Amino acid sequence: MKPNRPTVTAVAVPTPIAYRGAAEIAAIHYATCQLEVTVAGCYGEADCVVTFADPVGFRVLDERDLSEYWPVCSAPNGWVFEITAHGWLSEESAHRPIPLFFPNAREYLVAGLNECVSVIATQPPTLCVKSP
Repeated sequence: MKPNRPTVTAVAVPTPIAYRGAAEIAAIHYATCQLEVTVAGCYGEADCVVTFADPVGFRVLDERDLSEYWPVCSAPNGWVFEITAHGWLSEESAHRPIPLFFPNAREYLVAGLNECVSVIATQPPTLCVKSP
């Protein structure tokens, strides 16, 4: 954990699929005003697409660089989380002389076994299981 950095607080987002153990970020696609994160189970479960409409920003980091998110945002607690305090959005807000342009922005984390996707968005994601 980074020195003097509090652990995030988060709540799991309800998902249509529960992965045994960890999930993996299989693909990330951004096109005008839409971010899609495809998540795959590590044991052959169906893929799930997590879609953010009009994301404010996103980043992809290896899980080892997100130590302040663990163990709150790790399996078996879930794989999609809304970060309620001390995350990337809090960090960005603290460094700005003026507030973010989107005052209703919230932070989400899609946690994978290796890569993780942090998203700042004004709307919660939609989740859809892909047909095999």
